Amino acid sequence: MATETLSEAEKMQRVPGIYFATEPLGRVAKVAGSGIEVWLIVGTYNRPGGGRRAVDAAYHFLTSAQRQAALDYYAAFPDEIDARLAHEAQITPEWVAANFPARPGQSLPGFKKSSM
Repeated sequence: MATETLSEAEKMQRVPGIYFATEPLGRVAKVAGSGIEVWLIVGTYNRPGGGRRAVDAAYHFLTSAQRQAALDYYAAFPDEIDARLAHEAQITPEWVAANFPARPGQSLPGFKKSSM
């Protein structure tokens, strides 16, 4: 089986209602007119108790066509979205504590500690 690599333009043509933007983790598929990343909607769909009703409730402010575009993108490119969901699943409270340890009395750069 031949491996097919599509450009972002080809992906947008294949799934209308999607565009791409640069985020800290790289280029991501987003729902047109919203700025919402596709993986967020798919995460809601895939979670326990998820499904279309959960997506409709959580993203009620999107049109039905926008919500469907996210699910259509996932259907067309599941490996891409599953990889992002797997990455996000690794970010646990334990991971955050290990990688961003809080230090007693530490203040943010540029901010002075309150005397209160």
